Amino acid sequence: MTSFIQTAALIAACGSAVFWFASAMCRLPRIKPGMDDLDKMTELSNRLQRMSTWNFWAAGLMGVGALLSVWARLL
Repeated sequence: MTSFIQTAALIAACGSAVFWFASAMCRLPRIKPGMDDLDKMTELSNRLQRMSTWNFWAAGLMGVGALLSVWARLL
């Protein structure tokens, strides 16, 4: 049972690292004052939402990994 829990914790930790690296790899657009400000703001908003989603999953998997590690330690 502990081996299964430790394996699940390892998978969750690796998944979390992958999601955080994916979030860090998102490039934000440079916004300069001009005629197409609305297009740039929409692009910025979309990329920030994507980064937020990656961070949500990374944090969730890190929490699962931490709980599984504690559970494995208690068994």
